[in-house]
Amino acid sequence: MSDMVEVIHDRLIQQQVDSIRFVQPEPSGNHSIRIGDYLVRGQHNMWVVLDAAGVSSALLQECFELARRDRRLGFVKKLPQSAALGAALSDAFTHCLSGNVDDFSSELATLIDLFITLIDGLIDEVPEVFEATREQLQCLLSLKSPLWEEVAYLPDFDEIEHPLNQVVMHLLLEAVNRMKRTPSWTHDPQLRSTIIHAIEQAFEAELRSQRFQKISQPTDLNMVESTLLRKSENAVWVTALASTCNYAMPNWFVLDEFESASRALGRYLGWIDDLADLFVDILDMRWNSVLLRINSSTSFATLNAPPSWPFAVATGISYDHISEDIVLTGRAYYEDVIVKLDRSGLRLPKMMEVVDDLTLSWLKCR
Repeated sequence: MSDMVEVIHDRLIQQQVDSIRFVQPEPSGNHSIRIGDYLVRGQHNMWVVLDAAGVSSALLQECFELARRDRRLGFVKKLPQSAALGAALSDAFTHCLSGNVDDFSSELATLIDLFITLIDGLIDEVPEVFEATREQLQCLLSLKSPLWEEVAYLPDFDEIEHPLNQVVMHLLLEAVNRMKRTPSWTHDPQLRSTIIHAIEQAFEAELRSQRFQKISQPTDLNMVESTLLRKSENAVWVTALASTCNYAMPNWFVLDEFESASRALGRYLGWIDDLADLFVDILDMRWNSVLLRINSSTSFATLNAPPSWPFAVATGISYDHISEDIVLTGRAYYEDVIVKLDRSGLRLPKMMEVVDDLTLSWLKCR
């Protein structure tokens, strides 16, 4: 059964790549070398920011040891890839906005992506661990939180028992304290307010998505789809905003257009990530945006008997009209990214190169 699903999945991925190449030819140069460069920069950033955030080697080692013993904590092993994603996107945004890349923006984006990866994993996989700090994090990330005040906020780490929750808190404080030292935070109230609101939105989207993880016949599948897409949008939007903190914006910069382009990119990357994870999510009976699209195209995915569900989905994907719908949806998201980047002034070779590199990396190296 699983072999059949994987074969169908591989075919679907190749069809998606081909459809995107029809819109935009593959970037010149060596894709593999660039991916290697993203990983090197991301991992360098990761160790720098973990050290700056006060995450000791002993605490980090304890987290990796927990992940080794508990397969639910496998998301901890994805931290280097998350760091690479943050660095790659930040470098693309800062290059488009200023013509340069800088370590500060790249490290800030890495901090944010590491934080989001851990929060996402804790909520999805070990909610009982996350619950211990849920209320504290909700208070800290609210619009009126003491975290945004000029004086550095220091929580009582002795009250945070689980090592992963401690790392999450260290990363959050380091990211916010870095942002508060930037010129944009001090001199641009609109941008500061936008960043605070975006961070709160991103966290709330993570919390809402917790209700829709497993296939349990939720009553409003449109709400599930909207929530999962919003989660992807918000993550990239916060990363994009982090790239603006250290610079005066160019004359052509329009915040609303910048947000529209960032959210379009988030939707697209979220779709590609879900397509890459489709095989795993089918077997785990976990909703993602691609599975929701399949569900809207066929009644097979909503069979009442859970053991039948993976087979039903695989059967649905095997139909040409359903696989074509999936591929065209991904292509439409990609075309929307191009349109929105054009409008915002961000459609430069560096940005498109990173977008296409991430697409190929996730789909072909899953």
